[in-house]
Amino acid sequence: MLVFSFACSQESDITAGDTGPAAPYEPRVFDDVNPENVEAVLVAAPGLPEFPDCTGEPRNVLVTLQTQEYEAEIAPGITYTFLSFEGAVPGPAIVVCLGDWVEATLKNPSDSLHAHNVDFHAATGDLGGGGVSIVAPGEQTTFRFQAIKEGAFVYHCAIPPIPMHVTSGMYGSIIVLPKGGLPDVDKQFYLMEGDFYTEPSKDDPSKHVYSPTRISNENPSFVVTNGKVGALTGENPLKVNVGDKVRFFYGQANDESWIHIIGGHFDLVYGRGSFHPDSFREYGVETTVVAAGSATVAEYTFRYPGVYLLVNHKLIRATEKGQAVQIIVEGKADPNLMTVTAPPSPVEGVVARPTATPVASDSDETTSAPVATGDDTFVSLQDPSGSGEYIFDEADLTFGVGESVNFVLEAEGEFHTFTVEELGINVAVTAGSTQELSFTFDTAGTYELICVPHKALGMVGTITVQ
Repeated sequence: MLVFSFACSQESDITAGDTGPAAPYEPRVFDDVNPENVEAVLVAAPGLPEFPDCTGEPRNVLVTLQTQEYEAEIAPGITYTFLSFEGAVPGPAIVVCLGDWVEATLKNPSDSLHAHNVDFHAATGDLGGGGVSIVAPGEQTTFRFQAIKEGAFVYHCAIPPIPMHVTSGMYGSIIVLPKGGLPDVDKQFYLMEGDFYTEPSKDDPSKHVYSPTRISNENPSFVVTNGKVGALTGENPLKVNVGDKVRFFYGQANDESWIHIIGGHFDLVYGRGSFHPDSFREYGVETTVVAAGSATVAEYTFRYPGVYLLVNHKLIRATEKGQAVQIIVEGKADPNLMTVTAPPSPVEGVVARPTATPVASDSDETTSAPVATGDDTFVSLQDPSGSGEYIFDEADLTFGVGESVNFVLEAEGEFHTFTVEELGINVAVTAGSTQELSFTFDTAGTYELICVPHKALGMVGTITVQ
């Protein structure tokens, strides 16, 4: 009875006028259209070429992609041999209109070590072009497909072992705009997240190589946006102004992502990157998904100045693996959106704990560390609200075993920490304030110094005890 009632209800809804999704684009005949040849403009990420208005007849867009295998830095002091399209990770975004033909030429230089191909997720047939585009070193090939689905898509190399090619940087995005194009925005950026599975080479630990073990265990060494740790932080943030409506094209060639703007919300998300009029949309969401092997398109109007972070909210990837993207927003602050009503001050009625750290001894008893002698050690915790970068000014410190040190820690315009996990040091320093820490170093070694909220942005250092 219940099932019958439900079925009747569904049928009633349909007969009431639900016509279903809009009809898909009907492929055209190339010789009948005789399309104009147009050379694709390829721009390095995070940039995008000028978008066509997509109001005319279909075009034949000529795209040339050259593969390149090259060694470059993937993280500070660490290099890796990337596989790429056009010598960059990600490869350039290809922008076409619904109904356009894409005539793709793939070139593989003779000095390559691998065969390559290209699988366009926007293509229909023959493995997205992967089946007809295999080129050995020193070869090139050309094939053509019609873009009959509107949306943002991924392209990648699909030569076995496919995971090795993809997770070594051989991916990009192809954007198929709907008829009439997309609404205007003030700025738009092209981002792709990639997971890399590396290990130090036997001859030189600073030169990393592909790690089949890590990839089998799905344990990436690095998860980065646009090819390397810090590609879009520090000196290379995305820059916008208060009031700018910004569109992000965010792709993922291998794994999934859950992207989130710390300090904002996505006003509009084109679900799974589809521009089809009946595809789902999200409005006012805090976090949205980028499925593995897909791209998501999201828009946000920045309303308040400051530093924002676009992160994969599987936060270990942002804070420990290198994925974070920094967005600097300039303009006038609106106190109705955010204002400080009571700046940091001591908690009333609470006595602060002493900053001295216990000193290990041969006995079971614990004693307080002696007060530091000699000059204070000043460390400035800097940020874009002050000096322009997230750094410790005095990032590499050296002390002797048994030396007692009095640190004077000064934060500029943001909250920071002075953290050495191995030594149990973790001092919070609020914006514009100063904290002191007395500590005795009793064990030789080299210890990592970090600011916990800004480690992924390069705010790291070392303390050497000798």
